[in-house]
Amino acid sequence: MEGSLVQASRWVRHVVCPIGFVADHREVFYHIDFEARAGANRRGIALRGTRPLQRPPFIKALPRSSPTREASGASGDAPLTRP
Repeated sequence: MEGSLVQASRWVRHVVCPIGFVADHREVFYHIDFEARAGANRRGIALRGTRPLQRPPFIKALPRSSPTREASGASGDAPLTRP
């Protein structure tokens, strides 16, 4: 993670947004809030984390973007479909 901050240190503003989890994950928070922030601070970069993802608009969007099983597939063999 620090290598990316070194390369980015020539700009005034940066956006760091970890994606890979759709829920707040303690390990990701640790890496961003402590490790990445320390590396950024050593290079004069102010690093602030994003707001937690469990916000109402995000929660409302999840069912619309998640594949579901068709109602007829009680055995679990039904193909995934989008709502």
